[in-house]
Amino acid sequence: MKASMKKLLGSLLVVLLISTEIKGHCTRPIAGDYVVLDVETFVESSIARLKCQPGYEQTLGSPRTIICSGGQWRPSPSSFTCRKKSCGNPGDIYNGHYDLSEGTELGAVITASCNEGYFLIGHSKRTCRANGEWDGKLAVCEMVNCRRPTVRHAQPVAGDSEPFGYGDFLRYECIDGFRMVIGTGNMVCLKHGWTSPPTCERICTTPLGLGTGLIADERMTASSVYVERLWRGVWDAHLARLDNWARVNAWSPAKNNRLQWLQVDLGSPQTVTGIVTQGAKDLGLPKYVTEFKISYSTDGHSWTVVSSDGEETIFQGNSDNEGLKKNLFSPSFDARYVRFLPWKWHKRIAVRMELLGCV
Repeated sequence: MKASMKKLLGSLLVVLLISTEIKGHCTRPIAGDYVVLDVETFVESSIARLKCQPGYEQTLGSPRTIICSGGQWRPSPSSFTCRKKSCGNPGDIYNGHYDLSEGTELGAVITASCNEGYFLIGHSKRTCRANGEWDGKLAVCEMVNCRRPTVRHAQPVAGDSEPFGYGDFLRYECIDGFRMVIGTGNMVCLKHGWTSPPTCERICTTPLGLGTGLIADERMTASSVYVERLWRGVWDAHLARLDNWARVNAWSPAKNNRLQWLQVDLGSPQTVTGIVTQGAKDLGLPKYVTEFKISYSTDGHSWTVVSSDGEETIFQGNSDNEGLKKNLFSPSFDARYVRFLPWKWHKRIAVRMELLGCV
């Protein structure tokens, strides 16, 4: 009986000890965001060390360790908090500055820009890294400095003197025998250099052969031709030559609309720089084209309309039937085939003409 009682008391004591030990255990600590725990056991008096993930730092007043006491971690793991590291001031840019609108903490991106008259050297953007430092190097702003430009077939006629800095001005004009086909001649020194340098092109206004007959009749064709009912006169394409004074002395199409065209085959690709047009007279009644377009082709199949700034150019034509009107193309173009496209006219479409170019 005494042995049984002693055995029972021993069993109760073991249960009590086990119960007490289990009661002193802590569960795995639940920490906040960006917190790293260093803990191996969860028994009474266990110590857990806390630290922040890379790129984060412990906030002021947060404990570095917690202890398992009475089944709970003390102080509470939630009392340890982390915040993003700050990379601090990235440095001052001489003659420039950083945009710090994203702040200076981990992951923030700052953008460098230079004051007016200066340009940036190096990377414009830097990022705050996990080690609390900005990547890259401090940006450098250098003063804008333009060299005197060399423009072929042109010379400076006005502007500032060297050395040229930001905002300085120069004006060029083409030399004799050349004309400006790109730009205005006015240039300003900006951070990437001079703006809009001009291009000068040799002035070639040699007649290409309509008036001299160098371009044969069969190389002048048209969309249609006008045939007189009474006189049976045919206003054919090959008649469209300047100062043709026959009674039927120009090209005139069968219909007056914008679908009509007069084509000249130059025989081989040539540089075409302009056109001279003239109207005509039929039984004392003047008729002429007041506005027109020009298209050109190298193969007779693919055509390009002369344009400026993305808009098809409408050239001003004649104001009477006898006067000559010259239009120069800027820039000139290379083509074998050239088409005259009537756009507006007086009475009827009628034209005599000569193409100009370099031969």
